[in-house]
Amino acid sequence: MITSGKNRLRFFYCYHHKKEKGDNMAKVFRITGRVLGKEEPMVFTKECKALKEEDALEFIYSDIGSKHHVKRTMVKIEEIKEISEDEITDLILQKIVSM
Repeated sequence: MITSGKNRLRFFYCYHHKKEKGDNMAKVFRITGRVLGKEEPMVFTKECKALKEEDALEFIYSDIGSKHHVKRTMVKIEEIKEISEDEITDLILQKIVSM
């Protein structure tokens, strides 16, 4: 699932790329959910890199809301889980994590 390569790569690298020791090390989250309010519900699975779960949720709400023109209340998160580098399916995110 790759969308707008250059801008997305630049955003992830500038905002989420933190390699520090301790609790400040960025983690990769896989978030699944539904978008209500359209003709039929849209199901999504997205991966993002963030320092904590709340930051990942903020990114997802922002991303889904801007691309599909829906409010945050229409985005229902079903599952959020931290995944390892081996489980990443997003090719751009794989490149960023391996840097």
